[in-house]
Amino acid sequence: MDDYSDEDDDDGSAPPDPEPYVFDPSHVADAAAMLDSACTDLQHGYTSERRVIALADARGLGDSPLMWELVHAVGHDLQREIGGRPGCSLGRNIDEHLLRWPRPVASAPADALQLWEAAAMSVTAPAAIARMEDLLFERRVGNGLHRARRAASNYLLAIDVAAELGMDEVDALVRAWTLARSVREGAVDADVRHRMARICEEAMANTPGARPGVVLPLLQALAQGPVTNPDPHDVDGLLTIAAAVFRRGDLAEQIASDRRRRASGDPEVLERIARDEVAAYFAEADSSPNGAVRMHHLNAAARVATDRGLTELAREAAARMQRIGTSELGMQVIRAESSLPKYVPESFIAGFTHGSSWRDGLSYFLATGVPSGDVDQLRRTGLEQRGTLASLFATTLFGANGLPIVTAADKQAHSMSQTASMSAQYYGHMFAAGLDHIAERFGVPPLEEIADAIIEMGCRDPRLAQGLALGFKHYFDRDYQSCAAVVIPKFEASARSLLRELDEGIYRVQVGNDPGGYVGLYNLLSELKELALDESWAYFFEWLFLGPYGANLRNDVAHGFVFDPGPVYAALLLRAVSVLVLVADILPADEYLPKAGVVQMEPRPRQVVLDSLADPVRSDRLSRSVSTAANVLERAVWWLRARAALRITRRRNRDSDVDGERPDRSP
Repeated sequence: MDDYSDEDDDDGSAPPDPEPYVFDPSHVADAAAMLDSACTDLQHGYTSERRVIALADARGLGDSPLMWELVHAVGHDLQREIGGRPGCSLGRNIDEHLLRWPRPVASAPADALQLWEAAAMSVTAPAAIARMEDLLFERRVGNGLHRARRAASNYLLAIDVAAELGMDEVDALVRAWTLARSVREGAVDADVRHRMARICEEAMANTPGARPGVVLPLLQALAQGPVTNPDPHDVDGLLTIAAAVFRRGDLAEQIASDRRRRASGDPEVLERIARDEVAAYFAEADSSPNGAVRMHHLNAAARVATDRGLTELAREAAARMQRIGTSELGMQVIRAESSLPKYVPESFIAGFTHGSSWRDGLSYFLATGVPSGDVDQLRRTGLEQRGTLASLFATTLFGANGLPIVTAADKQAHSMSQTASMSAQYYGHMFAAGLDHIAERFGVPPLEEIADAIIEMGCRDPRLAQGLALGFKHYFDRDYQSCAAVVIPKFEASARSLLRELDEGIYRVQVGNDPGGYVGLYNLLSELKELALDESWAYFFEWLFLGPYGANLRNDVAHGFVFDPGPVYAALLLRAVSVLVLVADILPADEYLPKAGVVQMEPRPRQVVLDSLADPVRSDRLSRSVSTAANVLERAVWWLRARAALRITRRRNRDSDVDGERPDRSP
C-alpha cells in the first residue's frame, strides 16, 4: 500500500500518479469478481480499499490502472449530513489538491463511468450493486429513478444478510432512505421506514438506553415523515419512548429537537418536551460523582429551562449548582516555568527606591507602562494559539463564586485574556514589591502628603487626588480590601469626568418607566477608546475591571464575591486608577457634603485632553516637566489653586464632623 500513500518518497519527491485508466470490456469480468469479493459486507472506505488491493495482487493486477480505478470506486465513505441534519451522502467533494484518494465522484473520467456501468450489470453481491448504482446516481449517469431504486433496494438486501446491525448497516439504511426521498420513490421509502421503525422498537425494548448510535439516526429520519401520506408508524410514540430511555443530556437535546418539529406549535406538547429534556440533564447530573460534570449538566438544564420559560426548573437547577462547593470541582493548577535573569525584575523594582524620597518612587510607579502588554502583540498571540489542541474544545470560565459565567466561544479573546493575565500578574508582583520597598525604606507617607504629590503630578481634582491617596495609604497599611473599595469608584468617576469634559453625551435619558442615568463602565471605556484612549491601556482596563474574559474585579468586589484582592491585584488597581485620575477633569460638586468651594480650573483645549488619553504615561511625564518659564508659571498658579481648594475641603469636612451635620436633600 506504500504507493497508495500521499506521503513523499524517501528522496523528498511526491509519489507518481497512477497511469490513467482506459476502459476495456475485457476488464469487466475481473472488476466484477474483485468487487463481489471486496463487498461481502457494508464496510466501506479504507477497509474496502485494502481488500481490493489484496485481491488485485492475487490476480496479478497489483498496481494496475484497473486496480486503482476500483480503489476509487470503493473508497468513498457513507457520510452523515453535517450540522445534525438527517440523511447520508456518498463521499464528499474534496479538493483533489488536499486529498487525492478517493477521487471526488464528480471528477470521474468517462472511462471510469464506462467501467462503473458495466460492473453494475455484472456484480451480484448486494453491497457491490448498491455501491456501483449509487456512484452512477451521484454522477448522474442514466435514469436517476432507476439508479436510486436499485441502489436503495440492494442496500436493504445487504442489511438483511449482515451478521449484525452495526453502524455501517445504519449508515446504509439512512443512505437508502436518502436515495428514496431524493427521487420521491414512495414504495422504497415505505420499505425503508418500515425497517427503521422495527429496528427502533426492538432496540429500545430489548436494550433500553443502549445503542443510541443505532436508534437516534433512524428516529431522526422517521421524524421527517413519509414520502406519501398517511404515516403508518407511531413516530411520536417512538420519540416519547426514546426521551424516556435515553437519559443523556446531549441525546435528549437531539430527541427534543425532533419532537418539537412535529409538535405543530401545541404549547402543552412543547412544554412536555422541554420538561423531558431538562429531566434528562438532571438525571445525568445526579448520576455523576464528579462535581465539575454535575455543574456542566446542571448549567445545561438551567439554560434549556430558561430558554423554554420553565422558571421553576431554572431556579431548581441554579439552586443545585450553588450547592456544589468550589472544592468539589476538582480544579487543577497547571504550572509552567521559564528562566528569567535575576537582574531583570531586580532592576525594575530598584527604580521604586532609587530616588531620594518616596515621591520619586511614586513618580516612578505612575510612569510605568501597560501591565498587560501591547494589545497588538496580544492579538498575535491569540491568533497563534487558535491552532493548538486546546482550541478544539470548548472552554468554560468560572467566576469567583465557583459558578460558570461563560463558555469561551471567542477563542481569540480568551487566549488574549490568558496572555494578558500572565503579563499583568508578573508586573503586579513587581509593583507590589516596589511599593512595599517604598514603605520599608521611607516609611508610610502621610495621607495629605500623598494627595499633594498626586496633585503635583497633574491631578486636576483634589477629591480624586485624595481618594487615590487614600487607596495608597490603605495599600501601605496592607489593608488591600479597603484599597480596592476606595479606588475602584474613582476610576469610573474619572472616566465620566473625561467624557463630560469632551462634551460627549453619556447620560441615558428616561424612556417610559426606565429611569435615566449615566451609562455603565463598559460603555464609558468604549467611548473613551473610540475617541482617543490608547488601545493597550483600554484593553488592560477592560481586562482588570470587567468580564467575562478578564479579572472582573469591579463586579466581583461590588457584588461581594471578592473582599480582599491581595497585594498583586491591589497594586494593579492603583496603577489602572492612577492613569485616568491624573488626566481627569474636575468632578461635579458632591451633593452629600457641604459646598467645599472647589476652585474652577481653566478649561483645557479638547485636543490636549485627547492627547492625554492617547498617550497617558507620556503626558504624565510631560506634565511633570518644566522645560520653559511659561510652563513653570502656569503650573505654579494651578498648583496653588488646587492646594487652596484641598485645604478648604479638609476644613469643611472637619467642621462637618464636629457639628454632625448632613446636607438637607429634601425638596
